[in-house]
Amino acid sequence: MAISLLSAMPCARLIPNVISLSSAISACEKATKWQMALHILSHMFNASSCLLPNKITYNAAISACQKAGRWQVALSLLSDMLEVRLTPNRISLNAAISACEQTGRFQIALDLLLGIMPSLRVIPDVISYNAAISACPKGSNWQVALSLLADLITDKTELTPDEISFSAAMGACSRAGEWQLALCLLSMMPPARAVPNAISFNAAMSAGGERGFQWQLVLQLLSTMPRMQMAWNLAHCETWQADGPSTFDKASSSCNCVFDQ
Repeated sequence: MAISLLSAMPCARLIPNVISLSSAISACEKATKWQMALHILSHMFNASSCLLPNKITYNAAISACQKAGRWQVALSLLSDMLEVRLTPNRISLNAAISACEQTGRFQIALDLLLGIMPSLRVIPDVISYNAAISACPKGSNWQVALSLLADLITDKTELTPDEISFSAAMGACSRAGEWQLALCLLSMMPPARAVPNAISFNAAMSAGGERGFQWQLVLQLLSTMPRMQMAWNLAHCETWQADGPSTFDKASSSCNCVFDQ
């Protein structure tokens, strides 16, 4: 609809301006039409338009690339902003970090968070850290995830971690088989006023379920979920499932083996 209206403007003898073009790019972002967003952005640089994109324009284009997982293009747009003397803000950089997170480019995500943002005097927020922490599981860098979470917990950043922060760090520990650390993080959530959610329990149970001798741990976590008003979800125990037995079949089998001894 937004693109149609933009195309109809010349017929109505209306000249698109930065606001209308930025709105069109935002519409492309919501529809994950990143190529169309770039096309509109490039049109602004044409000699005939004589329009200069602003931060809002670039942020919408970077977000469109982020949603499409086009991290290289998102980084290129950040560079373009600097070339036209526009300083990327937190929205620009968070979108770029998220684009790297979605594609497992954890090192670039860290560079953006710990290098580029301070150099541009942009103060990260919880969203910035969460995106960087979430990038770590895909690279199995659980130590880095814990280090970033520690920055949130301590007074270093003056930020408060939320359930996404903890769940992402627990996911990193889970992938590395560090089930003790995953449980430790789960226990730290209530004191930090972060309410454990399905993703939190999923990460903890995945860490325990990958070790066969931790079946007691997984059952205990399952019994804890209703008391915290969590909805049961068989997907929480996917790591138990091999080719065939269901979650409860395997749990029941594990219990029977112990009771028969």
